[in-house]
Order: sequence, then structure tokens, then C-alpha cells
Amino acid sequence: MGTTPDAIRAARDAVLTGGAGFDVVDLSDPLTPDTVSWPGTPPIRAVDEATHDRDGLSVRVVTVSEHAGTHFDAPYHFDAGGRDPSEIPADELVVAAHVIDFTRAPLADGNAALRPQDIEAHEAANGRIPAGVAVLLRTGWSARRRDRLAYAGSADADHLVFPGFGVDAARALV
Repeated sequence: MGTTPDAIRAARDAVLTGGAGFDVVDLSDPLTPDTVSWPGTPPIRAVDEATHDRDGLSVRVVTVSEHAGTHFDAPYHFDAGGRDPSEIPADELVVAAHVIDFTRAPLADGNAALRPQDIEAHEAANGRIPAGVAVLLRTGWSARRRDRLAYAGSADADHLVFPGFGVDAARALV
């Protein structure tokens, strides 16, 4: 499957100009002091330094760990040679996407990892995953996002629990 910037743009443009219609899906989640962050990182803070009533304008200072919420810095996050978010053009952040439903597996195993045979079964039922699209994994895990222990599985970073892409599945998709 193609994952070059040109393949990604081609897949997006095919969806946007294909005439078949498309849905724009907002995957954001509000960041609040209750947002689960990596264990040991400070919580999100927002402090009103100035208010309309008191100062005639609003100034809020927000402090956020880079490990709060969903990251899009994955190329750089674990690979010093990967692209930093400042190097990723905005047009690469609007992409066509394909969703694999993996909600059943985490119910049995919180560390469930998508496998190549899961992709094959998904494609047999839903058709081939087009080249250049972002592949999103629906795990259902977000239902736990307001409960730190249920979401992370542990209070320390050595025993975290969360479903995701297995290494072999990720390689199969790239």
C-alpha cells in the first residue's frame, strides 16, 4: 500500500473529487484537566491571567504536556529521524481514511493487537483498503477516556494496557 506523500494526496483528492460524496469526521476530543496523559506527566492547566470583567480582555495561559490527548507526532515521537510536526504540511493532515472495526478484541484482551489476518478478514468482508489512505482502528477504547485507571490499565508507565496495531499488521499496511 502506498504511503508516500504523493500517494496520500492522490487518495485524498480521489475522494474529494470522485463525486461519490464523503463525510468529514471530527476526531477531536476536548483537552481538559481530566484528560488522561502519560503517567507522571503534569495534567493540563488553564489559568485565566486576565478576564473581561476584571481586565477588559481575556488572556488564558494553557500548559499541555505533549503526551496529552491524541498525538500526530508519531513520525518523530519514537524515531529521531522521523518528521517533526512542524515539518508535516497541513495538506497531509487532511486525508482519506479507512476504518477497521476492532472493538471486539479489546473486550477480551486490553492489549489486543491487530494482526495481518485481521486485515485480511476485514478486506474479505469490506473490500481492499485503498493505497494512500489513513487506516484508523476503531477499538472502542475511547469510552474509557474519562477514567484514568480504566483507560491506562495502571497508574505507572510499566504496566499500561491499550489495544492497537501489531507490528506485523502495521508493516502489512505500509
